[in-house]
This record gives sequence, C-alpha cells and structure tokens, in this order.
Amino acid sequence: MARGVVVRRLLAVDGEGTLSALHVRIAAELAGVSERTVWRWLADGRRGHVEARPRQDGFSLSDALWEVLAQAGGNVAELRRRMLRAQEEGALERWGVQCVPSLPTLHRVIKRDLRAGRVLEVARPAGARVGLEPSRYGRALADLGLMDGAGGPLVVDGPPADVPVPEGAADAGVRGGGVRLYVP
Repeated sequence: MARGVVVRRLLAVDGEGTLSALHVRIAAELAGVSERTVWRWLADGRRGHVEARPRQDGFSLSDALWEVLAQAGGNVAELRRRMLRAQEEGALERWGVQCVPSLPTLHRVIKRDLRAGRVLEVARPAGARVGLEPSRYGRALADLGLMDGAGGPLVVDGPPADVPVPEGAADAGVRGGGVRLYVP
C-alpha cells in the first residue's frame, strides 16, 4: 500500500476520534513498514504532508568522474583526493560538479550507481595475484612455506617436528611428525 493511501485512511479514522494503535499496526503491516514509520507519516499528514516528499539525491557522478574513478582503480578515497586537488586548482567544473562531497556520500552514490547497473571498468588490476608470472607467484609461495595442494587448496608444510608420533596416529595429514595445515 502506498504512503498516501495509508495516511488518508488513518486521517479519516483519526477525524472520527477512533484511531488506535491497532489501526496503525494494521496499516504498517499492509504497507510493509514499521509502526514507527506509520506514526511519523501520520504526524506529517496532520501537518498537511500526506504524500511523500521527493527525495533529493543531490549528487551524482558524471561520466568524466566515473572515468577518473576507473583510472584510480576504483579507489573512492583517491577519487575524492583528485577532486579536492581539482577544486584547489579551480578545475572542478570540467568534471561537471560544483563542490566536493564527503567520502561517505561518494561511497553511497557509487554503490547506488553500481546497483543500478553502471559498470566500473578498472584501468589496472586490483588483485596481487593478477599479472604476476607463474615463477614469481611460485617463489612467493615458497618464501611463505606454502605449496600447491595438488589441485586443491594451498597447504603449509612445516619441517618435520622432533616429537615422536604415537602408534596409530599416522594418517594422511601427519607426515613424519609434521602436520599439513590447509590455508583458507
């Protein structure tokens, strides 16, 4: 049910003097909102604001700013730093904005645009593993004492411990006193 319908019905019942919390609870269930929201709507309706006021999403990213975000690798803080520098230089208007919003506002606007289907084509890979040749990646695994788990997850193979292994404790995970740990 739409806000306007709910508020009009409740105001009509309120005009008769029979409005109760049960009326508000039922209206909240029908509208799919909390009771507190319906009470707020009702208070606004008593002041003459029956319909929802349009929300002003005052800031949006232009295509030029979206490109700057892509060049920054999707780093929103870097985008804001570049915007602040452009504002100091007086060149902010070339990106189609008048002021620099706060970092939370930028995050909110970018998330909203991404949910709406806007695609962010990052200019550089963000993952550390991307772009490394296999020999460097394998060397880094060796430095960390990690090795490929034969097509499965990475494993840590420590040097054999000097602790004797009790009889019957030797299974696939115990190798000569050492323990194979799986890395998440």
